[in-house]
Amino acid sequence: MKIASSQSTAANAASACQNAYRSWLDKLGAEPHLIYLAWSVAYPIAELMSELRKLAPTCRIHGSSSCLGGMTEEGFISDEGRGLTLLGILDAEGSYGVGSAQISDSPRSAATDALLAALEDADRPGEVPALVRLSATP
Repeated sequence: MKIASSQSTAANAASACQNAYRSWLDKLGAEPHLIYLAWSVAYPIAELMSELRKLAPTCRIHGSSSCLGGMTEEGFISDEGRGLTLLGILDAEGSYGVGSAQISDSPRSAATDALLAALEDADRPGEVPALVRLSATP
């Protein structure tokens, strides 16, 4: 398993994704199996996801927005309210899945639904995951 982070504060969403992704590729040399995406609300998520799907079409992507930017080992990443960070995992031996659910009257039920969707996405239905990463709205 190899892990690396990358970042960008480019003015538009497509450029930010391209810059961060290419930086990640320079560090690890292959398409990741899982990307954790954090972005400031200055970037439209539809544009980010469209660009990431072009760059890494088979990669699982877990995302969560932030007010002004993101964090890496380099510190807080933001320029005039723009910032995008990627944490990529390269792991051919692992199984990764992403799921989501709307929180309504039952947060517990939503968590269960999201976890079951992630296990299905990882092609591991019924298994107990080794790690669950959760991003939730306040």
